[in-house]
Amino acid sequence: IIGLVEVDMGSYRTNFVNQVEVIANRLKHHHHSTNKYGKHFFACSFPILRKQANAVLTKKMIPDKNFHFFPVGFKKLIIEVIYEGIRFFLVHLSINKKIRQIQLSYLAELAKGKGPVIVAGDFNTFSGEKELEELQKKLGIYNSNHEKKPTFPAWKPRTQLDFILCSQEIKIRKFRIPHVKFSDHLPLLID
Repeated sequence: IIGLVEVDMGSYRTNFVNQVEVIANRLKHHHHSTNKYGKHFFACSFPILRKQANAVLTKKMIPDKNFHFFPVGFKKLIIEVIYEGIRFFLVHLSINKKIRQIQLSYLAELAKGKGPVIVAGDFNTFSGEKELEELQKKLGIYNSNHEKKPTFPAWKPRTQLDFILCSQEIKIRKFRIPHVKFSDHLPLLID
C-alpha cells in the first residue's frame, strides 16, 4: 500500500501530467484518488488546487474503498481502503490546531470498528504527538515511529508531522525514513 499526499493529477504545474497515474502505471498498481478539497469547495475553482489530490496505490484491486470528507477545514479528503482485512486511512490534516482537533475527533469516530486499522498521512501536528493521544486511545493505535524521528522539513528535519499509526495487532518488522527530497516532507516506510 502506498499513500501519496498532495500529489498532482495534471495541472499546469506538472505540465498536465497526472502523477498518480504515472506512478501507479510504473509500479503496476491500482490507484484510488480524488481531489482533496471536496467537489463543491471553492478551492476547486483554482487551476492548481482542483488537480491537487491524495492517493492510495495498491498491488491488488480494491473493491472496498471510500472517499470521506471532514466536515471542517480546507483539506477535507479521507481515503479509506480495506486491504487484506486491514482498514487503511490516508489523511492530510489542517494546519489550524482547533480545526485539526475537530478533524481528529471525526476521524476517530469514522475509523472505529472491527479489525485492524492503519491511519497514515500528514497530520500537521505542530504542537507535537500529544495532539494524537485521544485518537490513539480511542482506536488503540500506536506510532510506528518509536524513536519519534522528525519528518519535516525534508532538507533539515526538525519536527514529526507525518505518521503511520497502527492497531496493536499489527506488528512492525521495520520502520524507515529515507532521506530523499521528493517533497518538503520525508517519506515513511513500514514492513
